Amino acid sequence: MSGEIWAIVLAAGDGTRLRSVATDALGVCTPKQFLTFGRSRSLLRTTIDRAETMIPPERIVTIVAATHAPWWRREKQAGSLGNILVQPRNAGTAAGLLLPLLYIRLQDPDATVLVLPSDHHVRDEERFLASLAQLVGAAREDAGHVMLLGMEPDGPEVQYGWIVPSRDDQDASLRPVDAFVEKPAPQDAANLLARGALWSTFVMAGRASAIHALFERATPDLTRRFEREEAWEAQFARDPERLRALYAGVPTCDFSADVLQHDSCRAALCTMRAPACGWTDLGTPERVARAFPSLGRIAGLAPLSIPPAAAAQQHLSHGA
Repeated sequence: MSGEIWAIVLAAGDGTRLRSVATDALGVCTPKQFLTFGRSRSLLRTTIDRAETMIPPERIVTIVAATHAPWWRREKQAGSLGNILVQPRNAGTAAGLLLPLLYIRLQDPDATVLVLPSDHHVRDEERFLASLAQLVGAAREDAGHVMLLGMEPDGPEVQYGWIVPSRDDQDASLRPVDAFVEKPAPQDAANLLARGALWSTFVMAGRASAIHALFERATPDLTRRFEREEAWEAQFARDPERLRALYAGVPTCDFSADVLQHDSCRAALCTMRAPACGWTDLGTPERVARAFPSLGRIAGLAPLSIPPAAAAQQHLSHGA
């Protein structure tokens, strides 16, 4: 394999901010990527299906958590999750992205990689998919930059991160990134909206080498720790003992705050404006209520059927 398009699906987050609405009568909290919100498919399955419109399952890498085994195993029974990599513990989004990135580079050093979080809801799926295809196309043509999908905002949202594109060449589909702003105050959000800033979606595409270069610049210690292992083999990431040893001393790092926003990485980033498509990051109960008004009471969310807590513990494993 050489120079193919791959996808990384990020599905190892704990989703603690939805704990109040995702806990059943037995006290079991379903991680948000496995919630269905009254629909036939979970957020994770919807994300996998989205990736498969462009990329075959054998080139999709899904990063999951060992402690979520009852849920992702059930998802796996219902349909392919691509190549499953299991994190022994949550060490933040930087490690959660670096592990599958190295897995891909081992097999296809010239790969172009699309990164998809698994907690997004989209009303106009066709429009969103068109933006993803454009993003991937731009990444294949430009080996030196990582392309960030910036969503056209529909208001001065204060709970999202914002991307501020360069004022140069404002009609261009791809623009350099001037700044990032995390969860601005209301007046600052209004100013960002007025100047054409975009909501940060954490969806990105780039050559595997370009994304890897961001890690090398911003988090060299973390990168060296992952690469210090001898002879990265295709099955390495499926070896629970070696992975536990690797993760034992891994510091918690956030890819957005610690890598993308690092001064050394700014010049390697571009952003593409995606037209409004009803996109939302389902990170809070309030966003869930806005995205699914027909659910009525938030407590009425419909998670996938899950085993009782005691039974779930018996199923936990580090293997895929």
